[in-house]
Amino acid sequence: MMRSVFAVLLPVMAGAFVYAGLAHGATPVAWSQTSLLVLPAMLVCVMLVALVLLPLWSFLAYRTTRIRRAFVVAGTTVLVAIYLALAAIGVFARGSDLETAGLLLVPGVVLIVTFGMLMDPRRVRGGQKKLT
Repeated sequence: MMRSVFAVLLPVMAGAFVYAGLAHGATPVAWSQTSLLVLPAMLVCVMLVALVLLPLWSFLAYRTTRIRRAFVVAGTTVLVAIYLALAAIGVFARGSDLETAGLLLVPGVVLIVTFGMLMDPRRVRGGQKKLT
């Protein structure tokens, strides 16, 4: 139980701080102003974990034995698809595509990889996974 809590909280913190660090490097503002970005970044990370990563983990846990590798590949694919869908509808400003992609994809990949490393493959939605 405790490992699952850490597997959700630590990736959220890691993704939020990576985003704040990247935003600090991209703008000439003081770190105290950039640290205000941590809370919205944490909210986005929590939504990504709750709506995408946890269901994806529980889906893949019953279908593959190499859960971590499959999870990182599938999670990154979903993240790139979300970015491409947002770019296609014009959410991002023109001319800053590479910077925007970095601000979205790098913290997302950090979130996915840390979640995949910390999550226990035997613990999935509905209880313990049966080892066969």
